[in-house]
Amino acid sequence: MTPTPTNYAEFKFYLDIIVLVGVVCNTGYTWWSNREKVTSRRFIKLEEEVVKRATTAVTEALTQRTGEIEGRLKNVPACCSGHETMNARVDGHNDRLGQHKELIVKIEGEFKSLPKKEDLDAVYNRVNKVNDQIADLRKEVGKIEGIIPGLTHITDMMNEFLLRQGGKN
Repeated sequence: MTPTPTNYAEFKFYLDIIVLVGVVCNTGYTWWSNREKVTSRRFIKLEEEVVKRATTAVTEALTQRTGEIEGRLKNVPACCSGHETMNARVDGHNDRLGQHKELIVKIEGEFKSLPKKEDLDAVYNRVNKVNDQIADLRKEVGKIEGIIPGLTHITDMMNEFLLRQGGKN
């Protein structure tokens, strides 16, 4: 089937309409895209300008405030009669702080030389061994104490016997 001339003209008409709609849409998209790029650039420039102005304002305020503070500090010794006394007190506190620091260093040195837990454990073990030995000695001495009265009695009897025998001879 070959298209007839009327159908071809009609086909071309619809194709031209489709192409026209496509060109209009493309033109609209291009216009919108360029507009968006311009708006984005403007916002970026605006942000940079705000940051620049804010930084400048903060820097100027800081410089001004620093100048005011330095001006006031220069006048403090002249207007404050207790300034000399306060400096002397601060120097005294600094001296005492140095003394405390030296004392802490000495104390730390002494703590390092103290016996450690392991050393004390060894001492406790030795003391416990000595206590065990003393307990054994007490048992032996107790046995001896039980024997002594009997020996004393036997000795007394022997002395009495010898005294009686010695008088007969």
